[in-house]
Amino acid sequence: MTFFPFYFLTKNNQLKSKDFIIFFYIFGVITIGRFFFFQALLQGENFAYNIENYNVVNNAAYDILSLFPFILLISDKKIFSNLIVLILFIVIMSSLKRGAIITAGVVLLIYFLYLIKSRGKIKLSNFLLAFIFLFVSGYLIYHFYLANEFFQNRFLLLSEGGYSNRDILYSQIFDFWKNSKNFFNLIFGYGLWSSIEIAGNAAHNDWLELLSNCGIIGVLVYLSLFYLLYISAKKTKELDKKYMLLMILIIWFMKTLFSMAYMEMNMAPLMMLLGYIFGNEELNNNMKIISNKNFSTYV
Repeated sequence: MTFFPFYFLTKNNQLKSKDFIIFFYIFGVITIGRFFFFQALLQGENFAYNIENYNVVNNAAYDILSLFPFILLISDKKIFSNLIVLILFIVIMSSLKRGAIITAGVVLLIYFLYLIKSRGKIKLSNFLLAFIFLFVSGYLIYHFYLANEFFQNRFLLLSEGGYSNRDILYSQIFDFWKNSKNFFNLIFGYGLWSSIEIAGNAAHNDWLELLSNCGIIGVLVYLSLFYLLYISAKKTKELDKKYMLLMILIIWFMKTLFSMAYMEMNMAPLMMLLGYIFGNEELNNNMKIISNKNFSTYV
């Protein structure tokens, strides 16, 4: 729902990039503050149960992910934007949330490619800046991994198939849908939040959630959104917008696998930015049409 008003306001030239930059700063401070608030609460709970304080997993890391695409709005401030990217990545790593960390790692690689291609042609200075950025971020990841045994164990469990019992949850929901004797349920699903009735919990995976809630139709409609977003990113000529769309696409898609996206409030900032990008594209196209008409009239 947040997509449409921001698309409309931007298309009508009532919202500009500077408005989103201001929003990014304010929302960023609130989001990071909220993250550390939850971190303190979790550590307090662990202390009460005599569990080591660093062994906490903070779900607020997924809120931090939504901040990454906004950084390209201030990409002209190279050092400052790079510093913010590293800070956000360090905060996400401290959450010990595996899905958020993997997603942030992929977004980091996209940002690395953006640094190389920014300012038109690929220049040596761009490549050196991107290399330094990648080296520093790689060192931080490596150092954090070695220093935190709990972090190592979580990824070791992931490599050995430890998915926090989600594999059991997934199979319950999928088998229930697959074994349905009602063709209507296979096509249209069982209704909103039917996953809770089926397995006692939400699917924590958009595709299975949609399969149980809305059937094959829901999955196909959702898949079409990602296809259209990919096509839009491919066609967009402005480098900043192209990589913002790629970041949104990656964050959104990977959240569908590791968590949930389409019913999560932390997707609202990404939908706002998406509305701005598409609205700004239409505004620019309309301005070109008007300019061409005026030029042809003048000639």
